[in-house]
Amino acid sequence: MPSRAEKAGRHKGQPFPSSLSATQPIAPQPLPRSELAPKKKKKRRPRVAEAYDSDSEWSDEMEAGQFASALQPAHPSAEDEAPPHGKVRLLVATLLAALLLLVVFLPDDPFPPSGGARLPVGPREALGGTRAGGLVAPRAEESPPRSPSPPPTASSSPFLYPPPSSRPPPPPPPLPSPISSPPPPHHSPLPCPPAPSPPPPPHALPSPLPSRPPPLRAPPPAVSLATRLNARFRAPFDASAPLAAGVLLHQLDGFQNPQMPWAPCDERRGGGWAGCDNPRVQERRLRLSGSMLHAVLQKTYRSIPFFSYDSGVVLRPESAHVYCAYGMDGGIDDGLNRPKLCAQSAIDAGDCLPGCGEPPAWCDPSDLGRGGWPGYMCGFMYGPQGIGAWRPSDVPALLQAQADMGREYQGIGSFKGYNEFVIASDKWLEGLPRSVEAIFLVDCTPGQTNLQYDGANGGTAESCEDAHQQGRAMHRGYLEAYGLTADEFPLLMFRQSNWEAPFALVQ
Repeated sequence: MPSRAEKAGRHKGQPFPSSLSATQPIAPQPLPRSELAPKKKKKRRPRVAEAYDSDSEWSDEMEAGQFASALQPAHPSAEDEAPPHGKVRLLVATLLAALLLLVVFLPDDPFPPSGGARLPVGPREALGGTRAGGLVAPRAEESPPRSPSPPPTASSSPFLYPPPSSRPPPPPPPLPSPISSPPPPHHSPLPCPPAPSPPPPPHALPSPLPSRPPPLRAPPPAVSLATRLNARFRAPFDASAPLAAGVLLHQLDGFQNPQMPWAPCDERRGGGWAGCDNPRVQERRLRLSGSMLHAVLQKTYRSIPFFSYDSGVVLRPESAHVYCAYGMDGGIDDGLNRPKLCAQSAIDAGDCLPGCGEPPAWCDPSDLGRGGWPGYMCGFMYGPQGIGAWRPSDVPALLQAQADMGREYQGIGSFKGYNEFVIASDKWLEGLPRSVEAIFLVDCTPGQTNLQYDGANGGTAESCEDAHQQGRAMHRGYLEAYGLTADEFPLLMFRQSNWEAPFALVQ
């Protein structure tokens, strides 16, 4: 049995035990049958598959460029060379590895953001390659950030990077101008986003706002005034507002204030104005005469009944106070139960009304013949107490009765066919200038003779031209007295033969 030292000598590589002589021959030992047969040597496949598993399992050594040796298969001996199909597999593996490197080192977003500066060129962009369209699908979500590792160099990976002596990497592109977008890559199939408009210079003033369109012009007051009077001329009667239908007017007759012909003389001032101290005017200072026009009178008359060609004023219904009315010329100055003056206390009590009676003999619209002889019609003829007066509340019935049974109108100067209204002076004066709604001329033929009324003391015009001259002078004085313009208070023309629209603007 060999000793411990001999065993140790075998482990140290001694070929023979110490007990044997170096010259002693060794008899050959027969080998077993299993060892006599030649052994088949296993072929080693390329270790490409061992170099990587997937794109996500790329090792730091491969990232540093130390994967070149792993991609190369082991060099077999001449008698142990790989068969042809092994070379094909090796070529396919090499192409896959190269494609994987292109995917890894290309930038994640080859198109820079619109309107912004391009990121600096990194190691992946230095390759000069681009990701082929359609080879790599877009990632649904960002992969976790990788640990930083040094980029591979040309010396460590000559397979991927060109040597230093070859074409150098292109310089980084210049930063784009801040007011323009960078040009899209020539290989991009996507359309280039539109370039934003450059901002205005700091010193430039803002563009002025567009001018506001002119406001819609309202219709001229003249048209509105004439239209309003014509509408009231044709308005139906209203028992609750007896003066709301029809046009109440006064024509110059010599009894108004000569300094203010659109107004009566003021009883509180007596003869304070020149002309108002006339005894006849003083007697009538408490009231003036007027007339009411309405389209219902067309039933009887061929033209609108009028007193004269003299100009006049239209009174507002709400500013006028009527003492009484007659279906004809009332003859309020004849003295027959027609008091020219009444005490204010008697006026307030209704016992005496200037121009209406002391006391007035009121007509009953339901029985016009009462208190008279056969065929008598109160307010349309003389009776035992003269001409009967109608109450202001019965004006609609009076106008309807005039249309049915009034005397035929025979033209200017006949004193027939028109009605007469007695208008209180105090309310008229208190309501100025609003109480006067309009000033008008009467449409007449030049050279036509006007009514010559002796009782007016020459207060009426002699001809059509004279009447128009007086009316224009009155209109100018009214505008100056109240600071108005012709557009605000126009002059109107009354057309006696026009039953549809008797009032019109004076051109």
